[in-house]
Amino acid sequence: MGPGKAALLESIAEKGSISAAAKHMTMSYRRAWLLVDTMNRCFASPLVISAAGGKQGGGAHLSTLGIDVLKDYRAMETEMMKLSANHLKKLKKHLSTHAWSIHKLFCQHRKTITSKYNFSLLTLHVFKKIFCRF
Repeated sequence: MGPGKAALLESIAEKGSISAAAKHMTMSYRRAWLLVDTMNRCFASPLVISAAGGKQGGGAHLSTLGIDVLKDYRAMETEMMKLSANHLKKLKKHLSTHAWSIHKLFCQHRKTITSKYNFSLLTLHVFKKIFCRF
């Protein structure tokens, strides 16, 4: 379970289908279906319940376990952000002017990144690429 799968679960809950969730996330249906299948096989019971399309229209929704797993994941993510906030501030102080410009650019586009935790991982990835010895 990670930020991408959590975002997919949220999108399925919001859109009511794997297909619509995939489109919303600009992801192929196959990729979304494979992620859902992986999550459903990795937990004690399925996180996503889906019905085949056709005349009835099909659709998908989160199971009770799916709702609980998503809620627990987001709570864990919030705690991780709180714990890492001071460390990220310290790292930002050591950025070169060029790196700080890149960081600010990411901050401007933060809304397109699925979660705060994912944003932190992206920030650390950028630091690693810039310094090559992080």
